[in-house]
Amino acid sequence: MTTAGSPGNSTNELDEDFPMERLGDMLVRSGALARESMEQASAEALASGLKIGEYLIQQGLVPERDVYRALAQQRGIPFHEIEKLWAQVDSSLTENISWKFLKNIDLIPVQIFPNGELLVATSNPNNHERVLQDTLKAKSQKICLLTPTDYTRLQWALELGQVDGLAFADQAASEGTDLVGQDASSKAQHVALFDSLLLEAVGERASDIHIERYEDRVRIRLRIDGHLTDISRFNLTLGMLDGIINVMKIHGGLDIAERRLPQGGRFSSQVGGQRFDLRVQTQPCLYGEHAVLRLLPHEKKILRIEDLGFSKHVSQLYERALDNPGGLILVTGPTGSGKSTTLYSGLQILSRDETRKVMTIEDPIEYNIANVQQTEARPEIGLSFASSTRAFLREDPDVILIGEIRDAETAMEALRAAETGHLVLSTLHCNDAVSTIQRLIDIGMPRSTISAELLLLVSQRLARRICTGCRVEATPDEKLIAEIFSGEVPAGFKFYRGEGCDRCNGRGAFGRIVVAEALPATSGLRREIAKGLTQEDLKDLARSEGWITMRDHALELVNKGTIALEELPKILVAEQLKA
Repeated sequence: MTTAGSPGNSTNELDEDFPMERLGDMLVRSGALARESMEQASAEALASGLKIGEYLIQQGLVPERDVYRALAQQRGIPFHEIEKLWAQVDSSLTENISWKFLKNIDLIPVQIFPNGELLVATSNPNNHERVLQDTLKAKSQKICLLTPTDYTRLQWALELGQVDGLAFADQAASEGTDLVGQDASSKAQHVALFDSLLLEAVGERASDIHIERYEDRVRIRLRIDGHLTDISRFNLTLGMLDGIINVMKIHGGLDIAERRLPQGGRFSSQVGGQRFDLRVQTQPCLYGEHAVLRLLPHEKKILRIEDLGFSKHVSQLYERALDNPGGLILVTGPTGSGKSTTLYSGLQILSRDETRKVMTIEDPIEYNIANVQQTEARPEIGLSFASSTRAFLREDPDVILIGEIRDAETAMEALRAAETGHLVLSTLHCNDAVSTIQRLIDIGMPRSTISAELLLLVSQRLARRICTGCRVEATPDEKLIAEIFSGEVPAGFKFYRGEGCDRCNGRGAFGRIVVAEALPATSGLRREIAKGLTQEDLKDLARSEGWITMRDHALELVNKGTIALEELPKILVAEQLKA
């Protein structure tokens, strides 16, 4: 697969030695990066032998488009988003030019204007090659800069004929396509199309690709910043869908002949200059098979606690809990709410203490952490969360991370480990911090043990950030205001929204931030848990002791202009919305 890391897109394109404003300073000035983070990244980039821009992209600290937009501004070159460039592309310009030649010069002709000027795209801001002007007999030439990922998307689109959508003939009946029985050209076409779809997802910052089959159509959706978005440019036929799913199955080590049962697998791939762990899941449906592909960046930098977006209050409670020699810390929330990221940020702190041995059992291992002994669960051979925790206790650990408490056996082993003087960190699926206590009781944990070993409960969600490029003051829906505030809006309270711009591709949101609450196990809370106080009474007690809820944190972020008020019903249940 051609990627943005190919020779035509070398690290020279991120060279910041150009005699203008430094790239890092430009990113700080644009608001894409904090000054402190930029200085730290500069030092780490220098130590690793990378240019600052390349390091920021590789570590996931700044989106690729923000880096290349700054590079274009630095060099005085127009920067283009691929979504807007599609409409300008004249695919006939590449029909009689060798793709090997175009890849060597790292240029793609886009359009010849009526005045004879040729627009060419490149991903290298130092590229001043003018050979295409002569080849296509243009009067002049203008270069526009694309990110390496978008440049490769454009290349695939032109090679596959995707600029105006796919127009492949249907090649299979509804039962599906057998990739093994196809000729080489069909296989190559499906593989190339799958690679192009991956690049599309990476270019859009998507976390998941949803491929859905209905009676007479195929639907492709990307989950971007937590929301599913239709991608209509991939106008797949049913036959092409079968071919792509078979490619995914082969990559993931699944059985391509089995279409009656769900299957799950995983593989790694280099996409858009980054390495990704890819999780594939197929599901039989009425008209064939659906498939979901999750993209997990392999080298994404683990966030520090101060970078998570926690309020100062929650950060202080979390850091203080990590200092304890023993006890249980639980991070709760739905799937995809950033629980693992929160735990990993804590592990970073714990791993720096050379007097402590830190062990983990995870499913899967998402990040590699220096000085931490990490184990991946394999339930099929008996290596479960519970059995691993029991085994860890014989290896003299100080800290144990259990990826998730899924059952009573794992919960009991976590509490036993905390009871015997170990600091235990884990996750659980619950709506809020207080309901976590009831969840542990419901799966059979003794109240006395819970009250004795619990240190801290953190509950969190991820909300979409308003794009800083198009943020404006707004007036939310009156019904929503009435539901959340139950009366008048506090004096001086402000609301914002994103209008939509090039940076966020018209969505008005860019990235996500955590909305969290933390409930420490105070002496009063421990006493009432042991007594059997109801969940509602525990909430009243927690509020009387100064509990700052997720609703409180969310409204603080609304007033700051970080998130829109409309995000609250998407991350909180109706009961949590009320004061």
